[in-house]
Amino acid sequence: WPGDVRTAQCLLDAGVQLTWVRSFHSESPPTILEKAKPPPGSVAVGLTLPPVSFHHVDPEWLARLEAMSVVRHGGMYYDFGHLVLQPCAGRVENNRGTASLVLGYSVSLSSSSPSGDDRFGERLETVSVEGDAASGIAFVQRYAGGDCREVAGRVDAGSRDPARFGELYGGRTATVRLRCGSCGGGGGGGGGVDSSPSPLTLCSSTLERGGCSLALEVAIAPALCPRRQRLRRIGLDVGTGA
Repeated sequence: WPGDVRTAQCLLDAGVQLTWVRSFHSESPPTILEKAKPPPGSVAVGLTLPPVSFHHVDPEWLARLEAMSVVRHGGMYYDFGHLVLQPCAGRVENNRGTASLVLGYSVSLSSSSPSGDDRFGERLETVSVEGDAASGIAFVQRYAGGDCREVAGRVDAGSRDPARFGELYGGRTATVRLRCGSCGGGGGGGGGVDSSPSPLTLCSSTLERGGCSLALEVAIAPALCPRRQRLRRIGLDVGTGA
């Protein structure tokens, strides 16, 4: 330890100049995004988008990154790798809060509720493809969150302490519908409630199911729209053996 640093030093000693590519991350997504303490011997690092790779990723997170990055549909697939973990945010139409999306990772609502930041989506559950070339393709992500409970005669989807809150209404969920183009449906940019430099624009966001679900409509910049590609075989060919 650390083998990568020693290898780099050997290359430098041999006259090979190296460049630090910051999108090769030295930690896992949750460690970086939640600003958690890294494992012993590791150094905290920020997120650089789009990501190329992550380190210290367990089997669960390998599957989660795969679900974020690749959408399979009808023998073809759409590559979302360049959009993974991209952020966008904007106002919620029937609430005073602000909806925030980190694509593939979380959906939250910042408001004046006792919990402050309410996570409607803590895990990406499914991604489906709807529509066709004529009507327009939509990628629909569905996220699952925590409990949704009643507070003082209303629903507070961000309740963290069940002892302080009332009846359990069910689980919090979020639906993110992504389309390529502008919020108005054309091929240009703009028109949404989000002015960030992200390739994603939050066009609209609405609370549903009595405040237990958050629905987002998001536009993807046309130049970065995932393209339909032929599904290639992935993995090692172990042969048939004779």
